Amino acid sequence: MTSAVPSNFPSTSTPSTGMLKQLVLLGGGPAHVHLLAHLARLGQNALPGVQVTLVTPAPHLVCASLLPAFVAGQRTLADSTIPLEPLVQRSGVRWQAARALELDAQASAVLLDDHSVLHFDWLSLCDEPLQDRDLMERALPGARKNGLFVHPHDAFCALWPRVAELAARRALRVAVIGGGMDDGMQGIKHGKTRVGGGDAFAIELALAVRHRLPGAAVTFITGGAPLAADFAPAVQNRIAQALRQRNVTVLADTATGILSGSVLLGCGARLACDAPVIATAAQAPAWLANSGLALDAQGFIAVDAGQRSISHANIFAADAGDDDFDRAGQALVGSLKANLCAGTPGGPAGTTPGRRILAQPPKLLSCSDGHAIVSWHGYGAQGRWVHWLKNRQDRSLMVRYRAI
Repeated sequence: MTSAVPSNFPSTSTPSTGMLKQLVLLGGGPAHVHLLAHLARLGQNALPGVQVTLVTPAPHLVCASLLPAFVAGQRTLADSTIPLEPLVQRSGVRWQAARALELDAQASAVLLDDHSVLHFDWLSLCDEPLQDRDLMERALPGARKNGLFVHPHDAFCALWPRVAELAARRALRVAVIGGGMDDGMQGIKHGKTRVGGGDAFAIELALAVRHRLPGAAVTFITGGAPLAADFAPAVQNRIAQALRQRNVTVLADTATGILSGSVLLGCGARLACDAPVIATAAQAPAWLANSGLALDAQGFIAVDAGQRSISHANIFAADAGDDDFDRAGQALVGSLKANLCAGTPGGPAGTTPGRRILAQPPKLLSCSDGHAIVSWHGYGAQGRWVHWLKNRQDRSLMVRYRAI
């Protein structure tokens, strides 16, 4: 493929020089937080001969697994985030507060929205999942004006307290919209179901809304798929029962548009709604389309088992939506180490992570009222003990990544 980006890059851009190799971390997602913590523990000389640059405008990462607790009023925003500055300082990583606008994989260069250009020897991408406003507006007319987008989490967390304040004055009608939309927005990436129909994250949000707003009418729209379609039948039944017992209405339908005061449904009906929460499938950044990278059917970077691009061996992409930090980060750390130790960007890599990563870790779904549901290898259970387990997992997450 002929490189299309350099002609658009500022003429003042210069490639990396000197003896230091350049590793650029694009985005402050879970895998990169894990990598920063790993480097912070090892000290600033953990990667001799390599300059690591983190590119993200966000000063912290809002943990997706803790977002439902924030919505339910059980955690503050500060208690739901991991500050990046302490990790950056301890790890010796350079921080550039910017976002990517273009990527030229062939030229190993990234154009940022501060008009600077970063040239890299290795690049890793892991950012918060994206809800592309233009694409969403085409698939769900009225979403931009009337919808409350879950991503980016910072913007959602700033708006949610206003919804809670309004609900204190009058009864609200809230719809949590899950699932994919038209135009291929079904949300499958790396063979895994993303935030979409039946996804635990969207269901947890609906249950959290119910807990926070007891006087509200809460509806969960699955996106047309059966409820909890990506879970085993036994777990589906538990989830359906949990929603029913907590008076959350489930509609196995699609949202086709959002008006002021209502959501249009695929069946032709209108659902009265004051606050439509859009928790649909994530999309790939639009700038990946012209990057020269091999992409999968949903427009995300196609990677091998080591999270390395199948077309450019010096570029990596971790699952930005995987809030299991260890799971998301260990494979990336192992792959990067193997490639950095090989010494030749894009050359043959060594073996990827020596530590075995559980292929299918238990999924813990909070009901936001002291109960939770666990799903693992097709089996399910629920109760207060599961909620205790989830709280322990959340506390462990904060301890590992905030107390560096």
